[in-house]
Amino acid sequence: VGLVAAALGIAYVSWLDDLKPLPNRIRFSVHVLAAVVAAALAHPIQVVDLGGLGTLSLGYAAWPLTMLWIVGMTNAFNFMDGIDGIAGVTAATAGLAMAVAAACLGCPAVSAVSLAFAASSLGFLTCNWPPAKVFMGDVGSGFVGFIIGIFSLITAERVGSLGWVWVILLGVFIVDATVTLIGRLFRKQKLHVAHRSHAFQHLALRLGSHKPVTIGVVTINLLLLFPIAFAVTEGRIDGFAGVLIAYTPLTIAALIFGAGTPSTN
Repeated sequence: VGLVAAALGIAYVSWLDDLKPLPNRIRFSVHVLAAVVAAALAHPIQVVDLGGLGTLSLGYAAWPLTMLWIVGMTNAFNFMDGIDGIAGVTAATAGLAMAVAAACLGCPAVSAVSLAFAASSLGFLTCNWPPAKVFMGDVGSGFVGFIIGIFSLITAERVGSLGWVWVILLGVFIVDATVTLIGRLFRKQKLHVAHRSHAFQHLALRLGSHKPVTIGVVTINLLLLFPIAFAVTEGRIDGFAGVLIAYTPLTIAALIFGAGTPSTN
């Protein structure tokens, strides 16, 4: 109940921002407050399994890193919800893959919630697939990102490898958002100002359509991220190695397609 209340708080302030842009300090304050509530209820991640490199105890960094993850996922979905269907297909495919992975590891509750999450995202996609008739807005993207942030923490606490699986499945969003953020910081651009600097935005402008980019994200999820995630689930590779394998080509692609650079169109 507490986690849902925090998520609804995110949705409410995001809905107000959709109606009339709010000061960034208000939005960010609500995000941080909701993250504090979520971290307290879901418990911060104390130890990170680095596979062959051993484990890393976070100690005093557990709280700030957990909050950074929750706030980061909340805003990553907001940042990346820039073209028709991209956020919906990411949520649907990640939820479906997690449902299968959790079932394989004997976590029926996690599998059931993941399946429900995937099903609701697919329902939304019937109206959001390009050309979209209905849009997420901040109210949808902020809520979904926050839910994924806290749910990934809960699953990671139950089975450590499932935490890495979430990070792998969300690779397109995490890499594009991170590379874009670093690029804008490097160019000393204001982070809160609206922009079209993400790799997927550059691609959509070049191709003149949202649909091929959204289909491309689905293809990457199915052919690259899913096999790596299931290899981690089956124990054939450790989670940290899986993230490195998945993120290397994604980072190269993001740089090639201009993530973090100003749009010329």
